[in-house]
Amino acid sequence: MSTIKTPVEFTGQFITLRLKTGGPILWPDIHVLSFYSDYVLIPKCPPPHNHAKKFIGNEFDNALLSFTEYFKNNVSGKAIKMSKETPMTYNIKNGLIAVYTDDRISVSKIPFIWEEALKVIGYTRDENLIVPFANGEAYYNKFKDELLAIW
Repeated sequence: MSTIKTPVEFTGQFITLRLKTGGPILWPDIHVLSFYSDYVLIPKCPPPHNHAKKFIGNEFDNALLSFTEYFKNNVSGKAIKMSKETPMTYNIKNGLIAVYTDDRISVSKIPFIWEEALKVIGYTRDENLIVPFANGEAYYNKFKDELLAIW
């Protein structure tokens, strides 16, 4: 029996940006949040860009710059640490899966990390766990100057 009743397609792409230098450093398949790092939670991301749309000229660069500027203007607040109280657990929300290990949370789109494989190796689902990025939020690590977001 599948625990996913209605699959949700997350239309954006994972992106890692440096806000001080203003450019993407990675377009990863998985975002990793370390339990040992501090992050500033940014509650609302701009909507993801449309992958099907063909950008002309500098349109992509301008859209990326606008996305980056949004975060430069909205990085404030206290730093938070991710909870490491629940290793060997996972949760699914809004088309994303968060896998909690001993030292990190790995977040990807479904089915990049397969739920059935996690169960086989001993992981259990905890519906109370936070699934980072599932509500359109982003996380900024000031020390590394890395913004983890979906765009």
